[in-house]
Amino acid sequence: MGIAGSGKSTALETIMEEEPLPKEDRHSTPIMKRPVKTMVIVVDGKTKWIKKEQDQFTAHLARRLDTMDSPPQETTPTNDPLPPTKSTDITQSPSVPVTSDSSSHTPTSHPSPHSATATPTTTQSDTSVLVQTDPSLSPELSVDSLLQSVEVDQEFVSLISQATGSPKPSAYERWVFLIDSGGQTEFQDAFSVFLPHTSVCVFVFKLSESLDSYPDIMYYRNGKLVGNIQQSLLTNRDIFEKYMRTMFSFNSRAKGVEEKKVAAIQECSPEPATPPEQSPEKESSDSVPPRILLLGTHRDLKDLCETETVEQKNKQLEAIIPEKLKKQVIYTDKKKLIFEINGLTPDDDDKKMAEKIRTVIMKECPSRREKTPWRWHVFNQKMKSIARRLGRNVLSREECLKIAESLELDKESFELALEFFHKLSIIFYYPAILPDVVFVDPQVLLDKVTEFVEFKFELQEDKDSADSTAPCLPLGWRQFERFAQVTDKFLENERFSSHYHKSYSPGNI
Repeated sequence: MGIAGSGKSTALETIMEEEPLPKEDRHSTPIMKRPVKTMVIVVDGKTKWIKKEQDQFTAHLARRLDTMDSPPQETTPTNDPLPPTKSTDITQSPSVPVTSDSSSHTPTSHPSPHSATATPTTTQSDTSVLVQTDPSLSPELSVDSLLQSVEVDQEFVSLISQATGSPKPSAYERWVFLIDSGGQTEFQDAFSVFLPHTSVCVFVFKLSESLDSYPDIMYYRNGKLVGNIQQSLLTNRDIFEKYMRTMFSFNSRAKGVEEKKVAAIQECSPEPATPPEQSPEKESSDSVPPRILLLGTHRDLKDLCETETVEQKNKQLEAIIPEKLKKQVIYTDKKKLIFEINGLTPDDDDKKMAEKIRTVIMKECPSRREKTPWRWHVFNQKMKSIARRLGRNVLSREECLKIAESLELDKESFELALEFFHKLSIIFYYPAILPDVVFVDPQVLLDKVTEFVEFKFELQEDKDSADSTAPCLPLGWRQFERFAQVTDKFLENERFSSHYHKSYSPGNI
């Protein structure tokens, strides 16, 4: 999190050991980009962070299950970071953890003795889109026509079912969700929405600016500035204080929820009840607030700030953090708060700092361990695969039910699976108000706020031009801006219509 132009995306690329994007490809980060699912693995004693998509994981896990009972063979090091040998621990994406644990709601003819356990960590601080729809796909495709053509999942289930027993679970990897947030004012206001399920919030600011300066806000598309550069109404200090107030409020609410749970247990139990001890894997439940990490960018330009040194910034920032939140702060060196980095042209010191940040995230940030039946995992993957083939990110409930039935899931198990994946924010499903709609990709809703902000910059650019025929804000957008009303006019915008093509009308949403 941080103001627009503070260097969040380039810093993230450095942390991910990637080359920064060239300036001509620069595009401002939306309200919340699709997360980079990053798998942390250990090969030959060396830790490596790599990007990996879910389809790649499924294929790898299938290979691993297929070869897990083969005798270990001597192998020479290769460029493949995940050789299918017994020496490689494998895991599961945090978004779609899987296990062979049986469930009365998930009938399985061939239960597997193996399990895969996810320990995801979510970090607020992606620069790449994992899933994109293909507009060239034929609109005549339907769920019925695709049910039998998506075969990778059936092969996956078959391999799991045929795998023989093992005294230890066969699948262990750790996945980290790295989420990059936009820095415009409207995006900062949405900060509280993303605190649940988050393990660490990375707050980014320029070392070359003082905390009392008013940073410039800009919006880029394909390397070109959209609209004019606007000066923020808040200083860097004000923005950080705003974040801290939001986190303090979230922390207080979470604590209140825990106290109510304990009170309810004590009221119902004749014996004095004490809160259950939580294992490290359970620490990142909704009631546990995220850790705090401060990242200072433009390390090579810090001398341009003549009014305060980095040491002074450390002291001032520490004074801003509420006392009850200080135990959540991650320090870089004893009492030093700021992790300094230059993401644009990183040298050896910057690369060492990036490695330190990766280590800190793995060692100090709590993770979730989730389990779900294998068949649910396959159901989720098949929903996403079919939606992608259809060129949509939204499916009707009936379409999802057909997919579930093809995997021998009954209606009760189907509903439980949807609720489970919604709780993890893997899908959006609101049966009380939108019973017929499943947002297979939650990003489709977040994108509407991004488009709204981007459109405002475009309108501002038109108004500032000499063209007297500059358009005013359309009715649907104006109602959304003033009253947060989502109308048919708003949803009829061509940017959104492809997501519900031939399934239902905007009025249904």
